[in-house]
Amino acid sequence: MRFLFPANRHFAYISFLKTYLLFIAVCFLFCTIPTNGFAKENATRLVNEQQLKAAFLFNLIKYVKWPEVSLAGGRIDLGILGKIMPGNPLHSLNDKIVGGRKIHIKVSNDADDLTDCHILYIQHSEQKQLRRIIPTFGNAPILTVSDIDGFITSHNGMVAIELKDGKIIFSINLKQGRNTGLDFSSYLLRLATKVYQ
Repeated sequence: MRFLFPANRHFAYISFLKTYLLFIAVCFLFCTIPTNGFAKENATRLVNEQQLKAAFLFNLIKYVKWPEVSLAGGRIDLGILGKIMPGNPLHSLNDKIVGGRKIHIKVSNDADDLTDCHILYIQHSEQKQLRRIIPTFGNAPILTVSDIDGFITSHNGMVAIELKDGKIIFSINLKQGRNTGLDFSSYLLRLATKVYQ
């Protein structure tokens, strides 16, 4: 009987060790897989969001008319304020044809580099300098677009966009558009969730 206790103790230790290792494995599983899953989900969501924005900008150009003098170069210059990574769907708009004119993409972190564009998309990353950016263009016929909060109401931008339920909704600052000589089609105005007169 003297030999049973150490044996039982050894068996209990082995059993405990197996349980502990199983616990560690389960913890590792739950700590790593969801994180990777969320990372992939967030990356996919970001790509989808950028695809929607690219499609919106392309279609927006179809329903806005610029003064003829500003189109003398024969192309539509689309400025993107703020850095975008290679492969961003916004790059796919370069050389696309809309209304018989080729789209030319220009990306910069400096608004002064984009004063000759027809349409300017201001990324959310540029929010802190937005108060300085809009006055840079004055009443030039440049269609400004952004998803920054208060883009129209606080910063006098022209087209404010928002992603909602997997689609882009937008508001239009008609008054500012007219001040710069831009003409929004009636179809576009009907699609807008709000038009600021």
